[in-house]
Parts: sequence; structure tokens; C-alpha cells
Amino acid sequence: MRDYILDIDHVVGLVSGNEEIIRRMKEVKKGEDRFGITHTTLSELYYLIRSSAQMESNIAALTELVSDLYVWGYDRGAAEITGEILTQAKSLSRPLSYIEAQIAAVARQRQAVLLSGSGRFADVRDIELQNWLTPGAARH
Repeated sequence: MRDYILDIDHVVGLVSGNEEIIRRMKEVKKGEDRFGITHTTLSELYYLIRSSAQMESNIAALTELVSDLYVWGYDRGAAEITGEILTQAKSLSRPLSYIEAQIAAVARQRQAVLLSGSGRFADVRDIELQNWLTPGAARH
């Protein structure tokens, strides 16, 4: 069983009908594989939606999307890992936001593949990072 955590760019791509993301999700979906997002990403999405012109229809679309995804929580263990990740990023002079560090922490804690097109996660140790936004996109 593999867990896949979609970063916000992959969620937006999925909602927008990105064919590469949809193809790869179908390709790897096997019995117990799970696709999901973190509570941190969910809060980012609600923030973006509440700032949008079509707030009500976007909330409905998000509610439908989330019903098909697992939502991983953020707990004490993830908080500890977040501190480690932020310290490591600072030591490399490649700072991450708290939001990015929280998402990476949940991915590390769950040993999940983080699906993101953001290069900001590239230096985070002990996570598997993949970009499914474009055909043949690099895997880290």
C-alpha cells in the first residue's frame, strides 16, 4: 500500500482536469493505495475559495473532491517533524514556510509520496517527492 499526498498545485490540477495527474492516479491506484491531502492543504484551499468570486460553487466542488480523498491530520508527531524540517531548511539557507514544512512533515511521518511541482521540497530529507503536473516530469 502506498499513500500519496497531493500538494495544493496537484489538487488544483486535479480539479482543473489535468490529464497527466488523472492518468497517473488511475495508473498507480491499486486496491489499498490512497490519495489524499493534509489538513494544512485543506485549510489553504478554504482560504483560496473564500477569496474567490465563485465561493459557493467552489466550496461545493471542494466538498465533492475531498469526499474522494483521504485527509491526513496534523498531530504532535508531525509537529516535532515540522520543527526538524524547519531547522534543516534554515541550516541549508533554503527556508520553507510553516505550511510547506507541515505538509512535508505529514508526508515524512506517513512515509507517503508527496506530489508537488514546487522545488521548495527538494531539499527536505526523508520524503519521496514526485511531480505529476506534466508528462515525464522529474521524480525526486
